Amino acid sequence: MARKRSRRKRRAKEGPAAGRPVSSTAKRVGERIAAAGPDYLRNNFIRIMQGGAALRQEPEFADLYFEPRQTLEAAARHFPRFSQRLRRVARRDENAVAPVYDDYRIAVLNDLDTPQFRQQLQRRLEQCIDRLKYGHDVEKLETALFISVLLSNKASKTMKGKKPLPLGECTAW
Repeated sequence: MARKRSRRKRRAKEGPAAGRPVSSTAKRVGERIAAAGPDYLRNNFIRIMQGGAALRQEPEFADLYFEPRQTLEAAARHFPRFSQRLRRVARRDENAVAPVYDDYRIAVLNDLDTPQFRQQLQRRLEQCIDRLKYGHDVEKLETALFISVLLSNKASKTMKGKKPLPLGECTAW
């Protein structure tokens, strides 16, 4: 009986502060990052940002929306400038319309970005990360971790003095 108790106490001391052991998913993300070395983010930035769209489908974000009136006002404010560009580009090459639409979406989202919304988004990202750590989706966990860092105010320390990622640049929102 004494052995079982001491083993349990030892396991509790070895695990993270929450008392849960580190999941194999979290270990794989850590190993992937460590193996890639210092250029990890530079080499994987586009893949991670594109993966952000999948996070939008996670339960933590199911009821996360911008206020409709503010969204409409921001869209209307930017529409004249972008509608002219869309017409010009569409006349030349129909395939070139997507980047102009992306620029429009980015401009509108950046107008809607407030400290309160960013704080709510960070809180939900942390909840999502906590859940994904104990799942099996390495890609989503990796994406959630990096988007959380890039959108946070701590990004300037992590990214060598750069400002946090503008909300419009994040493909998930």
